Amino acid sequence: MAGIGFKKLKSSGEVKAVLRHCDTEQRAKTKEHSNKDINPALTSMNFEILDRSYEECCQMYDKAMEQAEKNSKRKIRVDAVRGVTNVYNCPKGLPKEQFKEWCQKVYNIVSDYVGEENMIQGYGHVDEVHDYYDPQTKEKTTSEEHLHIVFVPITKDGQLNCKGITNDNYFYGLNDAIEEMTMRDYGLHYNLNSKENKERRRRKQKGNSKEERYPKWRTVEQLKVESAVYAREEEQRAKEHRHVLIEKNNELLKINNKLQEDNENLTDQIQKNTETLNQQEILRSIKDIEDADRHEQAEKFRRKYAKMYADAQQSYTANQLSTEGTYGFSK
Repeated sequence: MAGIGFKKLKSSGEVKAVLRHCDTEQRAKTKEHSNKDINPALTSMNFEILDRSYEECCQMYDKAMEQAEKNSKRKIRVDAVRGVTNVYNCPKGLPKEQFKEWCQKVYNIVSDYVGEENMIQGYGHVDEVHDYYDPQTKEKTTSEEHLHIVFVPITKDGQLNCKGITNDNYFYGLNDAIEEMTMRDYGLHYNLNSKENKERRRRKQKGNSKEERYPKWRTVEQLKVESAVYAREEEQRAKEHRHVLIEKNNELLKINNKLQEDNENLTDQIQKNTETLNQQEILRSIKDIEDADRHEQAEKFRRKYAKMYADAQQSYTANQLSTEGTYGFSK
């Protein structure tokens, strides 16, 4: 797996051609590509790191070059490097759903090295995956998804100076920073198969690396860049942690709302059941009263008619006795 693909762009037209080639919208408009390895069906899955269109990238580049010309003490040479494009291959074994996140982290590292104000755009490409012959391993290899980054090499004093930006610290430091981030966050090597990287690792294992034996040899500028990279990564981890906490808090709020809703429903149901029981109790009481009233009324009628029957019977008996006495009848 290669490390950083590096290309110098020596004209504004060449810079804009690279921007147009990498831009998702511009690429989708192209009916036939000179690069036959591009799969148009996957172009829509490409993405830009910054929310910046092709036209806006060109305008930003033009303004940067105008300012560089104003800052230059003499006329900028015709063969001067006016732009740089880097290619960073996706580490082997990295899940596809993490590719965009990895690209954003690499972009941040490069931005710390070359200056955020010099960064034109970053492009994640997934539509150029194809098989090729690797001259290093002498084997058939499948290319990986990759990140294109385009920037203008302008130093802090406003001068167009590619060598002042892309020095040894740029290549070695950038490779190490990306390797460290990829290993730490994803457990993968970034450029394990690079001959240059293998040699540097071999030297470090033997203790012959100056950086390993003499940390003081590292420049102040390199230490500043590494500190900036570490600070940015810490900020990114803090954001991710905060995002996780926010998601967990939202889940707890949803659970709490659900419990409150269930509690309200249960309270309503208990109230309805209580009202129903009270109504049934009232109905039973009314029925008992009605039954008691009917029983009392029936008892009154019974006593009344029993008395009437007794009076009638007594009257009948008296009449019978009277008749017998008058007419001398006897039984």
